[in-house]
Amino acid sequence: MSEQAKVRNQQLILASGALTIGAVFASSYLLEQQPMGSTERLAFALLPLPFSLLMLAVYVRLVREADEFQKKIFLESLAIAWPAAMILGMTFEYLQKAGFAMWMDVGRLWPLMALLWVPALFYSYWRYR
Repeated sequence: MSEQAKVRNQQLILASGALTIGAVFASSYLLEQQPMGSTERLAFALLPLPFSLLMLAVYVRLVREADEFQKKIFLESLAIAWPAAMILGMTFEYLQKAGFAMWMDVGRLWPLMALLWVPALFYSYWRYR
């Protein structure tokens, strides 16, 4: 993969991730403003979906364009980030059951968990350097 393609992929990952996180927070805010059962609530609830699908498509393209060594790094980083995201989600859930961290709901937490992939990716790159 050329250096220009790598930079383009990095920009697409950052942009799609930022759009997804922004859409999640916008959706949550807008849903709090609408009465229950309104048509607008349905549209606001589905607002993050196209951005999430875009982010998924960017990640799939990134992996498909990678060579075997890069695919190994991606797989290892996902193997680290996925369980870390589950641990983070469970921790927040149990903190909420205990009466803490009531400001964060799981809907807002999931997109942020995707950010766990970034340090896992850096770790995997560092490990194989």
